[in-house]
Amino acid sequence: MTRQWRSVCAAVLAPVFLLLLLCGCGANAEPQDDPAAVLTTTAPLSDDPDVGVTEAAEENENEKLEIDTFIILNDDATAINGDGASYADGRLTVSKSGVYAVKGTLTDGQIYVDTNDDSGKVKLYLEGVEIYCADSAPLYVAQSPKETQIILAKSSENKLTDSADRSMTDAQAEDKTFATAALYSMDDLQIEGEGALTIAANFNKGIFSRDALQIKGGVLTVTAADDAIRGKDSVEISGGTLNLQSGGDGIRTTNDDKGDISVSGGDLTIVSAQDCIQAAGNLSVSGGVFRLQSGGGCQDDIQTQESGGGFFGGFGFGKDNSTDAQDDSVSAKGIKADGSIAISGGTFTLDCLDDALHADKSLAVSGGDFTIRTNDDGVHADESVAIAGGSVTIEASYEGVEGNAISISGGTFDITAQDDGMNAAAPGDQSDTAFFRGAPDGLQPPTDENGSPQSPPDGAQNGFSFRRQGGGAPGGIEQADDSCVIAISGGTMCIHASGDGIDSNGNITMSSGSVLVFGPTNNGNGALDYTGSCIVTGGTLCAAGSAGMAQGVSDGSVASIVCTGSFFAGDTLTVADGDSEVFAVQLEKQAAHLVLASGSLQSKKAYTLYVNGETRGSVTAQ
Repeated sequence: MTRQWRSVCAAVLAPVFLLLLLCGCGANAEPQDDPAAVLTTTAPLSDDPDVGVTEAAEENENEKLEIDTFIILNDDATAINGDGASYADGRLTVSKSGVYAVKGTLTDGQIYVDTNDDSGKVKLYLEGVEIYCADSAPLYVAQSPKETQIILAKSSENKLTDSADRSMTDAQAEDKTFATAALYSMDDLQIEGEGALTIAANFNKGIFSRDALQIKGGVLTVTAADDAIRGKDSVEISGGTLNLQSGGDGIRTTNDDKGDISVSGGDLTIVSAQDCIQAAGNLSVSGGVFRLQSGGGCQDDIQTQESGGGFFGGFGFGKDNSTDAQDDSVSAKGIKADGSIAISGGTFTLDCLDDALHADKSLAVSGGDFTIRTNDDGVHADESVAIAGGSVTIEASYEGVEGNAISISGGTFDITAQDDGMNAAAPGDQSDTAFFRGAPDGLQPPTDENGSPQSPPDGAQNGFSFRRQGGGAPGGIEQADDSCVIAISGGTMCIHASGDGIDSNGNITMSSGSVLVFGPTNNGNGALDYTGSCIVTGGTLCAAGSAGMAQGVSDGSVASIVCTGSFFAGDTLTVADGDSEVFAVQLEKQAAHLVLASGSLQSKKAYTLYVNGETRGSVTAQ
């Protein structure tokens, strides 16, 4: 330390040193050789330093942050050097806008921001703070008109802990000023910086802003009895590392009129008993890394999903301190929005008990890398699903992609489903619950009261379509619903389905792209299932599966061929024009029916079918 720097610091900090001595702090502290060591300034050691100036990541990351007030927390020996803050009875109160550098410990206390000063923001620069509060939030923002910023100093470790033993009356549950989170704010809140903040929310929520919440940086580790992070009006995440474990939702908004969630960056790891990310409004993602597990993750032995306590494995929080009435059934989805979802980038690993991606309205994906395991739908929207890009691997699902109208114009897909790989159904015919986990391949046609197989309804195709409760009728029985459409105009897709491969209660169209379906082996489903038409005008469609409910393509399509017989897993089927190979596929499982529609075929032309290199016969394109 230079002599000039030592003298400047001593001049500035001498009042603080004197205050510490008067409060008795000196009796507990180790002897100091230099008054400056009692309260370390946040100023960087530069050639010509400005006292009280430090680097901070704000709107302009190169902006200097001028410290107005320095604070050392030490219970009743708390020391304050500067204006705008006071301490009494365990509470540090910030009453005006400004920049406050805070470090130290409160064994049972609180930082309380309460100002009507609209001349600037309140900025809390945390340099190593540890606060436990037995009867409220360790950090509480009662009012702050211009927003409160929490800036985590580089390399600092900060911790907030509340008590699980708090009680709450019905009146308090209705009182918005009653703190239900370890970090609780009545006004806009922003978190940033290069330090760490650990929150142990034993009572209820971890972080709760009743207005907007922004997270721009920092390493946030939150363990919460209920929601880990909640912003009533909105949540915006543009950076930082988030490690969240919650007995409720991981990240949530609740304002039906606003309630948007936006993520453009950051690294998010969320383990939640309920939804990992839930938006009351719309949800958009343009970047970031997501590792999400909801409801204990995808479980092979789940037979039914039931709402209520005791269902979500791995969470034993026990005490319910929720202040909000549950106006909808408990769900354990990965990414959910009551409005629409738009994803244009990011890397996603989703392990979910319920739907991995779920929108009550529309869902659009134009980019991103997805790896999904779920006991229900991989991608679901009550209205439309539009996928224009990205890479989607659904390793386990009940249904892969479900929506009223599904549009695929780009991207790569590898979908594994216990029921339908892709399903277009009206909202009333969609189901939010998978009623069995076992593969439909093991099912037999339904029986009557005597145990004898039932006959299909009059006019039905041979066999039955096994569906979840709320599903539509078997293909061909009902009149087509023209609102239900699967439109493929690009992309590369491989579907592995134990139920229907591609199922539409209306129509299927394909104009470009490549689609390969390994469909069911039971005769109650088909590789293709539609009630209207399936018109292929371009691209290549190959669908292999059982023969009981098999359908080909409709009139108006490009040339197609149909191969029937007994084919086994591992067999390589080749369609050739003389010595030239037109198409080849290796089957993943047994099949009795294969349909190939492609612009490479010529109508009314005979082709040779080879199985494992041996001639099986001749097939004519239609």
